[in-house]
Amino acid sequence: MKRITILCCTALLLTGGCTTKEPTAKEKQTPTKTTKKEAPEPEVKAIEYRDPPASAKTPAESIIHQMIVHFKNGEKKKPTKADIISEATIGRQSILTIHSPEGKNNYAFFYYEKKKKTNTWEISYIIRQRMGPRPKDMWDSNEEGLQLPMKTFDKLEADVNKDAHLWTLGDTKNNIVSIFTFKRSGAITDPAKEIVLKSKKQEAYLSVDTFNNPFLFYFDSGKVVMLSGNLSKEQLVHLADGLPSVHSSYFPRSPKS
Repeated sequence: MKRITILCCTALLLTGGCTTKEPTAKEKQTPTKTTKKEAPEPEVKAIEYRDPPASAKTPAESIIHQMIVHFKNGEKKKPTKADIISEATIGRQSILTIHSPEGKNNYAFFYYEKKKKTNTWEISYIIRQRMGPRPKDMWDSNEEGLQLPMKTFDKLEADVNKDAHLWTLGDTKNNIVSIFTFKRSGAITDPAKEIVLKSKKQEAYLSVDTFNNPFLFYFDSGKVVMLSGNLSKEQLVHLADGLPSVHSSYFPRSPKS
């Protein structure tokens, strides 16, 4: 069984940890800062990723067996079904969002690909993100046109491969959303409700995952733009309608001139 272990160094724990072994699945994480008012949580020693069982048919079914968080006090935790926030899948690509067992303010976003040879879902990229309390100047703001339901938020972005890019955003009130763009290849047959983005004057598609969370996608010049997380349908539509062209150097922001 293939295992990937990411060790967290004590000296770097408050700034996001470190890796002592380069994992097969690429990983990115947000800088963190623990405030004095918070009760101390167990320190993470390492995060282990294992191959999923053959019976796992979806990313959500896979992750509850794949991820194991090892704490310095000897405890171990895995994600449960209750930790899964959303699973947005189009074709052979999926963004899985979970509340991470690392701590109460920790989240993780997984980019899964379904491999043609094995027909199994494999993790290709990981973003670990902490949304806990921090000084005001460590939060991003809404000043550049992102039509989000939160005024301040934490944001990370990553090139998951040469054709796909992922942005993850969230706040301390459990508002979580990801914006995923990837190259369109062939027809997309996933069932979805067709809507119109009024400002863009273009079609978009609303679907619901197996956890009853909506996700939205639309096409833009050879790319697919997909939004998922735990926002409402109305909030996703509002956010999508305000996004600039995917080829804009500012995407997903729309700074005022």
